[in-house]
Amino acid sequence: MLTEESENILKDCGNIKKFDEEHEAKVVTKDLDEVLETIGFGWWQFQMLLIVCFGTISDAMEVTVLSFLTPCVKEEWALKPSEASSVTGMVFAGQC
Repeated sequence: MLTEESENILKDCGNIKKFDEEHEAKVVTKDLDEVLETIGFGWWQFQMLLIVCFGTISDAMEVTVLSFLTPCVKEEWALKPSEASSVTGMVFAGQC
């Protein structure tokens, strides 16, 4: 049993479907430059750019620091080569 409001919604949906069948949809294509020009580049986009840049920089720094510290840690902790590579591998496994 449908309420009156539900019946009106169903009728409206039928009218929309008929409208879609009667009129062809026009596909508007824009290239990326046009879309960016329309949207603009505001404060929110600038914040997102900073966040993404800092994330990329920190990821690259992690690998760089790891390459310099691995020989020191290997010597300090008296690690075998396989153990040192396991420590390095765990850092990359954590990124998954």
